[in-house]
Amino acid sequence: MDIIVKLEETADVSFLKKLFSQTKGVKSVELSEEQEIFQKAIQKSREQFEKGEYKEYSEGLIKAIF
Repeated sequence: MDIIVKLEETADVSFLKKLFSQTKGVKSVELSEEQEIFQKAIQKSREQFEKGEYKEYSEGLIKAIF
């Protein structure tokens, strides 16, 4: 079973992680901050693209990166 807890940016994450890990029956505590960061980055990219704030790169450079 999973429990999802959404935190404000000002939350004391280390305290909450320690609190949950010491609770009886809790097997592990994981943070999924990466997903939220990724979603914010995608949203910002979309906004920049819509405003015309982007640079075009050559196809060769894109292929070399990916």
